Parts: sequence; C-alpha cells; structure tokens
Amino acid sequence: MMVGMAAGCMMSQSQQLCANRPAVSDGLCRSRLACRAMPHCSQRQPLPARRHTASPNVRSPLHLPSSASRGQLFCVELSRFNGPGVRRQNAYRGREVRALSDEQQKQHGHSQQQPHTTERPEMLQRLLQESVAAMAAVAVTVTTMVGPMLVAPMAAQAVLNSPNAKIARSAEVALRRSIPAQNAYVRDVQQRLEGIQFKLRIPQRKPWGAISDDAASASATMDATEKVLEGLPDGSSDAGRAVIADVQEGLRRLRAVIAMQDPGKVSFRVADVLRDVAELELLQAPGLPYIIPRDYVNLPHLTGRAVVEMTIEKADGSLSYVTDAGGGPQAQAQLTLVVDGYSAPITGANFVRNVVDGVYCGAKLKVDRGAVLAGGGAVPGRTIPLEQLPLGQFDLVYKSPLDVRGGELPVLPLSIYGALAMSHAPDEGVDLGLAAADEFFIYKFDRQSSGLSGLDFSEGEFGVFGYVTKGQELIAQLSNGDVIKSARLVSGGDRLVNAPSYITEKALSNSVMFGLH
Repeated sequence: MMVGMAAGCMMSQSQQLCANRPAVSDGLCRSRLACRAMPHCSQRQPLPARRHTASPNVRSPLHLPSSASRGQLFCVELSRFNGPGVRRQNAYRGREVRALSDEQQKQHGHSQQQPHTTERPEMLQRLLQESVAAMAAVAVTVTTMVGPMLVAPMAAQAVLNSPNAKIARSAEVALRRSIPAQNAYVRDVQQRLEGIQFKLRIPQRKPWGAISDDAASASATMDATEKVLEGLPDGSSDAGRAVIADVQEGLRRLRAVIAMQDPGKVSFRVADVLRDVAELELLQAPGLPYIIPRDYVNLPHLTGRAVVEMTIEKADGSLSYVTDAGGGPQAQAQLTLVVDGYSAPITGANFVRNVVDGVYCGAKLKVDRGAVLAGGGAVPGRTIPLEQLPLGQFDLVYKSPLDVRGGELPVLPLSIYGALAMSHAPDEGVDLGLAAADEFFIYKFDRQSSGLSGLDFSEGEFGVFGYVTKGQELIAQLSNGDVIKSARLVSGGDRLVNAPSYITEKALSNSVMFGLH
C-alpha cells in the first residue's frame, strides 16, 4: 500500500518535472518507475503487455526458462494500473507457483510451443531494486524469489543498526554498570530493578504482575542484611548499614506505587532506589578488578571514582547562563564531572592530575557543533595511550580502537550527551593509538546524527573517562572564548596512585580550589 501511495504521488507531478530529469545512456529518465507511470512522458518505456487468461486464479503467467520442465508456470503479480490514480502494488510478492498439465494449459489458452523468455524475470528484478531506491527504503516481504535479490546483513555488522544493542543510554546507567561490584546479592537487586525499568518501556498495558514479582524479590534479598554487607571493607560497616536501610525503605515505597499501577511514579521510585544501590556498590568495590599491563603500571592511575567541579565564565563577564533551577541568567556555569577510574584508570588519573596541577586554569574553550574542547597545547609533547574497557570483559584495551561493528562495545560509551574524553594526540598519534595528555572535550552527542541503534559513528575510537552529571543543560550554552575560571577536586584524591608527590598532596586537600585568584 505504501508503494502504491508513493507511486500515485509521483504520477500527480507535472510533465515539467519529468522533462527536467537528465537522460541516461539507455534513453530513460533516472526515475524509470515514475516515467513508466506517466503516460505523457516523451521518454517513457511501456511495460510489456500482460497475458490475460480465463482462469481467475492465474494472473499474468510467466513461463520459466526453457531449461525448466515443460508445463511449469511461475505466477507473479505484476504492476497493476487503475485509472489516473495509478495504484501500484508491491511489484514482486511471489504469489504462488503452479504446475499445470498440458491439458490445463490448453484450457487456459497457452500453447505448448509458446516460446519461453528470460527477459521478464530480469526486468522484474531490476524494477524492484529501482522502486525500493525511489521509495526511500520501503520494506518488501519476499516469500518466493527468482535468484538472491535481497541480502541480509551479517550478524557482526548488525550491531550499529540494531535497536537492541545493550549499551548504556545515560551517564547514570553507564557509571552504575562500570562499578566492579563483587556482592552477588546486591548485583541481583540491581538487575531486578533495571528489569523493572525495561518493562516500563513496554507500550500500552504494563506487565504489572512481573514488575511486582521483581520488586518483591529485590525486597526479600535486601532483607538478608548480613549477606548484603559481605565485601564491605573494614570501617565501612556503619555506612553500609545506613545505605541498606535507605534501599529497604525505597523498595517499600516502590512496592506501594506498583500497587497503584502508576508508571510515572514507579519509574521515579526505581531510579531513586538504583542510586542508593550504586552507592552501596561503590562502598563494596575493591578497587581495580584487573592488573594494569606492565608497560603502563608506573603511570599514574585512578583506582576508583573522582569528582571534579568546574566553573566557567564568559570572557566579558556577562550574565548568559540559565540553569534548569531557574533564577534568571547567571555569570557562571557550574559543571560537576565524575571521573571513572574503574574503566579508565590511566586516562582518569591523567585528567585529575591536570586539574590538581592547574593545567585547565584560565583555558579558553573551543566550541563547535559536536564538542567543547579545552586545554590543547598546555602540556606539549606528553601523551597517554588510548584506553578503553570493553563491555563484559575484564581486561583493558590499549592503543587500539574497539571493533564496534563486531559487537565490541565500551563500558563507558561516547554516545551519551556530556561524555568526557581526551582528544587524539597530534601528528601521528592516531595511527600510534595515542591520546593527548592535555586536551579533553565534552561531547555533545546528537542521537539524530547517529546510527539506527543510537550509537555514534565515532564510538570506540576515543577513550571516555567520565561524564558531566550536573549542569548538562549548560553545555549547549557554552561558546568560543568562554574561560575555565576554576576547578576543584571534590573527592577521589585518595584513589590517585603513582602521581608525583606534590600532586598527591594537593589532591588530598579537597577543600583547596585550583583556579584563578
């Protein structure tokens, strides 16, 4: 039906449109389908005449080539024109194959000596390909075909086009999944809550029974307090018990709103409980769950999370930033950056070191359509290896982009608005798998410019080390020439390893502001 409507629209165009199309070598317009449907076109090539039969069950019988057994007919419904509207049905549906005896052929008026032809199958194949291109990717269902006309993509190449690609879609989810939690009970609660979030995306009727079962199971698991506490380091028991109490209370409220069957309130409660679960997993995280390769073990690395607050101003000091909290235009933009050492220990440590060392103090921003860059040229000659952690693996990948088309996806994807990554090293750094040690960028991911699965086409080529978690609405308001006024390491200084002594001392002084004075 879609093909028919589209062809009808093309038929309604004036003759002038057809005349303006440049001709090709075979004398037809580039849009052959349109020309065949327009009787006034001077270059139109008429379709072959249909053979009409007396039987209503056999339409336009198409004889197989002479190599086929005599008496076999391949019935294909061809184009059908109904008046000036020109309703075009799917050109190649492969309706049915009939084997008729010689007597049946005589009854339908087909002579045994009728010459066979191989031109019409080729013509139909070419016509189908042209119509699909002209109609902007119309889906055609083919059940019986002459020759391989449609080729399905390989499974390894389908990840960029699959809407079911299992990759985080928000900074909160990506950071939560990157925590190397060891407690199986806490992980089970997280998975059940994420399962509720998935079920809430089902349109129309929600599976409230399954949602209620997931919440009840999560609540029962959290009631086993001593098992949930396993893995907490010494001295963190009290903090862990306080977080567990918050999770239990959140689950109780969640079950109450599930009974009301209100999707909006359930979604809000689930997100609230998941934040507490992530906090508990951070307390239980033992540090890096892998060994850094020998070539990079002496480089500074971050063995956990760090939080950086960055203050940005307009060069002229104007009031230009507007937050979601309201209050009118402001002179400063406050951004909170979470640096994840679990998935990017060397890259994260390099960024924290730069912040503590004042590298970005007074740096001017370079803003384009896709990113906000800062710090280029501040530390000339210094590079770090490109570093990424593939999803589902326990070994980091260095100096090599990920094979995203082959299904290798990063734990910290670039395809999230506000992703933090280091730029490629200048000169031959890209070929050598090196990243710049000074210039970082905030990525302004645009899903409308991505693949069908929502993945950026540069996914797997940059080492993401964190995300902007607060002040995301201000990223779009940053412009060329804006200045990083100050930066402050809020937490995570105790997770910095192998850094120069003066850097470590400054990092441990979380109350000190590193910026312009």
